[in-house]
Amino acid sequence: IQSDLGVHFYRLAGDTFAFEQLLPCAEGYFALGPDLFATTSDCGLSQMPVAEHSFINVFRRQGGEWLFEQTLDAPVEGETYFGRSMAVGADRIVVGSVAYSGTRGGDAILFEHDAARQPSWRGYQLLHGIAADFDDWDDLRSYSETVGYAVGMAGNTIVGGAPSDPDVTTELRASQ
Repeated sequence: IQSDLGVHFYRLAGDTFAFEQLLPCAEGYFALGPDLFATTSDCGLSQMPVAEHSFINVFRRQGGEWLFEQTLDAPVEGETYFGRSMAVGADRIVVGSVAYSGTRGGDAILFEHDAARQPSWRGYQLLHGIAADFDDWDDLRSYSETVGYAVGMAGNTIVGGAPSDPDVTTELRASQ
């Protein structure tokens, strides 16, 4: 019995989109970028049960087919909701980890790709939030760690935040 459960890829062919490939990636979050696909789903790669939100599987489109490239593991163990939000660029993936810092919004982890290195993907930078317009510095962390809830990326700009704190301006800074 053939199942159509999973992620369906469609590619522009002329003026319409045509079915390209089905990956058996069910029950997970995912993000698509230029010839890259990242997902929290196991995608049938392993027979072993894995902890939810503890990894990202990366696929690259090559020759009209989506091929598995590497698994990116969460930098810390526990229920951090690693991968709850993701953004994919040409050679970068930003992964939100909602409870990474132990607060409600967590952090974002930037992974970069370098084909000359093995493994080719590596965790590059941990991104935290800072509240730009907040006066009480003692309580700053409890209000500013909203970066991992939602992330986005375009060119050389990364954004992160959470819809629950509309009065707090969040900017990104790299951990030292």
